Amino acid sequence: MIIDNMRPRLLFPIIFIFILGTPFKSSLAQKSVAGQVYSDNWKKGHELFRHKDFGGARYCFQQVAAKEKEFSYRKIEAEFYLAYCAIELSRPEAEKGMLSFLDRYPGNAFVHQAFFQLGRQKYNQKKYQKALGWFERTDAYQIEKDQKDEFFFKKAYAYFKTDHKDEAGKYFFELLDKKGEYQLASNYYYAHIAYEKGNYQTALNAFDKLENDETYAPLIPYYISQIYYLQEKYDKLIAYAPRFLEKADVDRVPEIAKMIGLAYYNQKKYAEAIPYLIWDGLDLKREEIFALAFSYYQEKDYKNASQLFSKVKGKEDAMLQISTYNLADCFLKMGEKKEAKNAFEKASKMAADEDIKKSALFNFAKISYELSYSNANETISAFDAYLTQYPNSDENDEAYDFLVDVYMTTKSYKQALESMNMIKEKSPRIEEAYQRVAYFYALELFKQSKYVESLDYFNKALTYKIYNRDIAADCLYWKAEAYYRTEDYLIAIKNYQEFIQTPGVGNSKYFNNAYYNLGYCEFELDAYDKAIVWFRKYEQFMNGKLSEYLTDVQNRIGDCYFLNRNYEKAAEYYTKAAAANNWSTDYAVYQNALSRGLCGQLNEKITLLKNFSRKFPESDYKDDALFELAKAKVKQADEETALKLYKNLVSEYPQSEFIAKALLQLGQLNYNKKNYTEALKYYKQVVMNYSDSNDAQSALLGIKNVYIDMNDVQSYFAFTESLGQGGSVKTSERDSLTYLSAERLYMDGQSEKSTLAFSEYLEKFPQGLFRINAAYYKGEAAFNRKDFNNAVQAFEMVLNGEDNLYTEKALLGISQIYFEQKDYLKAKPYFELLKQKAEITDNKRIADWGLFRCNYELKDYTSLISESKVLLLLPNVTQDEKKEILYKRAKAYLALNNDSAAKDDLQILAKEVQSAEGAESRFLLADLLYRTQKIDEAEKRVNEFIDMNSPHHYWLGRSFILLSDIFVDKKDVFQARYTLQSVIDNYGIKDDGIIEAAKAKLEPILETVKPNENAQEKIRQDVSNSKANTKSIEKELKTKQEVKADSLSVNDAKSILNEMVGELDD
Repeated sequence: MIIDNMRPRLLFPIIFIFILGTPFKSSLAQKSVAGQVYSDNWKKGHELFRHKDFGGARYCFQQVAAKEKEFSYRKIEAEFYLAYCAIELSRPEAEKGMLSFLDRYPGNAFVHQAFFQLGRQKYNQKKYQKALGWFERTDAYQIEKDQKDEFFFKKAYAYFKTDHKDEAGKYFFELLDKKGEYQLASNYYYAHIAYEKGNYQTALNAFDKLENDETYAPLIPYYISQIYYLQEKYDKLIAYAPRFLEKADVDRVPEIAKMIGLAYYNQKKYAEAIPYLIWDGLDLKREEIFALAFSYYQEKDYKNASQLFSKVKGKEDAMLQISTYNLADCFLKMGEKKEAKNAFEKASKMAADEDIKKSALFNFAKISYELSYSNANETISAFDAYLTQYPNSDENDEAYDFLVDVYMTTKSYKQALESMNMIKEKSPRIEEAYQRVAYFYALELFKQSKYVESLDYFNKALTYKIYNRDIAADCLYWKAEAYYRTEDYLIAIKNYQEFIQTPGVGNSKYFNNAYYNLGYCEFELDAYDKAIVWFRKYEQFMNGKLSEYLTDVQNRIGDCYFLNRNYEKAAEYYTKAAAANNWSTDYAVYQNALSRGLCGQLNEKITLLKNFSRKFPESDYKDDALFELAKAKVKQADEETALKLYKNLVSEYPQSEFIAKALLQLGQLNYNKKNYTEALKYYKQVVMNYSDSNDAQSALLGIKNVYIDMNDVQSYFAFTESLGQGGSVKTSERDSLTYLSAERLYMDGQSEKSTLAFSEYLEKFPQGLFRINAAYYKGEAAFNRKDFNNAVQAFEMVLNGEDNLYTEKALLGISQIYFEQKDYLKAKPYFELLKQKAEITDNKRIADWGLFRCNYELKDYTSLISESKVLLLLPNVTQDEKKEILYKRAKAYLALNNDSAAKDDLQILAKEVQSAEGAESRFLLADLLYRTQKIDEAEKRVNEFIDMNSPHHYWLGRSFILLSDIFVDKKDVFQARYTLQSVIDNYGIKDDGIIEAAKAKLEPILETVKPNENAQEKIRQDVSNSKANTKSIEKELKTKQEVKADSLSVNDAKSILNEMVGELDD
């Protein structure tokens, strides 16, 4: 543009001077000058064009074109060069000008040159597809010779850039040996195309020509190294490439180092491979990370190997499975068994290689067994899965051995049995383990009072009785116990007898107890003679040793003799029992006194009963003893002493069941002394206060006799009328007969008939003397038939009046009905009355327990705590009862926010976790510590609980979830996440809420992890995007390299892995 603007200004003064210097020339002379100027422009234009002064040339050709005629040769040529110069000058109208030229002169000699120039223009604009359009219309032999090489190169490159590599190669080939500016570039691209086609030797020959060129020399070592690598000519690569690593002018040195490392790796020279694979600035891909990890692994550098194997991510292919397996082996060799277990488990769930999967599963199970804190169920599940998936594996014998050891030591009996039931062909070791585990599970059920269920598992244990005869014998004993607890005494007897007849059972700790229990079975069946035989055998086996059981046996032998009316023998055994001086001594002394009295030994009876209340101040038999002592004094005719004793009984024990009888005896003794006023006083108390008792009839008869003796029969009639009997003695007799008829039916066991008869009596005699008796027996019959509604109505009738002989029994019945119906609000007041009025110790005990349990169900925790203290002071509280008391009291303390008191009870309960209460207490204790911010102690409690192998998995599950909370509080999100995932994967019960709770806990943890994972993903995407513009050759090289590395590393690793697996198995 500058030349074009200056050119006219330089020419104008010359022309002007020329004209001034020749003013008088003719017109012909003027034409000659003009022709000379024209000729100069033509030549000058060509000369300037050759020297690439396209602006000057353009001006000259403009002058020529303006002078020439239309369609003359020079005009056409000048306009061609005008368009040509415009293209070279990149003028905006250049393309339009050349197209216009072609349009005006379609068949001229410059057409192909015009096509070529239009192609060059598009080429320079990097519009290669459009450039090809013009190049393909260009005839190479119709353009200037010195432009032919340029034409071939640019056409080839345009093909190359539009991915027509075959066409590009043909044109590059034309220039390979033609010296000039396009020779080296053509060799480079021709080599690249050959490389892409896999013609590595051709590419290598072409790259060799460029090795000493300054432009291409920095790139060539990389490509030659790459070709050697792809040709698997590792020796040549190793010989060629290392010298370039220290040269500053060589491109892509880290990648050359990586290829050297991979070459050594593929030659199994792992030590030599490592330095190159960790070259500074090297960015390793997945397969290359695996190669480096495997090299460290082969060199026994397990720390570095483990770090790198853990970085192999992505799809679950053979490489990831091998990496995970080797990672587990690294952890194992470094002594990190927990991490090894997790990695083996992960590898066992991948399906790329079945052999690795099998070995990983076996090692996972094996390490699970070895870790003392590991869940036994997880170990069992792992071995069970292994045996199921690989029933014909060479390692099965070893797997069975491990499994047997787990079964023999685990206390998760139910799960162990379920796993063993899955084994179709049980080996002798498994059968032996099955016997033991089934036996212990049966005992566990028995301890939980699940007697019927326990029988099933005792029988299963007996299926394999040939292995352990002691266990087989014990199964018979506990079967008998279960039948006894379910009141199936006849079958219990059969099992006890089978037990004691088993050879070698004499040394069993249950041997003596079997005789003891046989005695009780017969005793419950009222077979007293047989009971005596078994009880006496137990006594003989004890050989004079003192024990609670022996004392109890002597009392029961005494009872049997007593019930058989052999009072002398009864007295003998009661005397033996009393000598033990323990908790049942008062009973033995009292029964001994009764027996002595029935033998006519009144003095001995009196001696035993005298001062009874002082000797046994807590005894429930004090009022009984006082009553019997008074009776003895009557028989000795010591009526004065008897009177005093009866009066003492009435005043000291107003709630005693003997009050009515004592009052009756007081009336009788005063009547004997003709002290009628006193006699009437006591008789009337019986009739008025105990009208529903049998003693009332005797008292009424006594009153009748007193009034007769007093010759005051009218007073008797008046008294009977005041009782509401209508003054008719016959009515009273009808009353008695109706009642006695109904009572006889009841005593004969005709429940329904007697109920109808009692109902008829009550209807006819709603205020009858025996209405209380009738109501009670009616209620008891309904109770025995489980007709609880009618039973309640009858018992309430008994309780609506004054206290009577049946008050205690009715209270016992109605309170138990409401309790069994879970109507605790109604049961509680009746238990309170029973506790207040009961004379029988066992009934008082039932009342205390009923109140305690009602308070628990009604959430009256303050009353429960108070009642618990009463229960704990009762004699003979069993361990199970104590456990229930502490458990419910602890729950009450927790509800009242008295954590300190709750902790005391929970610590006692949590000493064992085989019971449901113990397991829950262990969890509640840990939870209490956690809530009070004692995190470390809470974690310790949870871990202890896990180690105790509780069968109550619900509380174990709750504990694991609590442990995850602890880990979260400690900022150990990984452990929290793993703990919750382990619960979700391994927890066996699907419908008790544990898995749902674990998932709910896990979800927010995963949400906190996602941002980190998303950030990492974004980094990977950014790296990927940053490489998107890399040349196509680099992209293709990486693709080939990845495929190659994957194939080589997996195959190689498999062969080495087989050797390694063999070492592990050894």
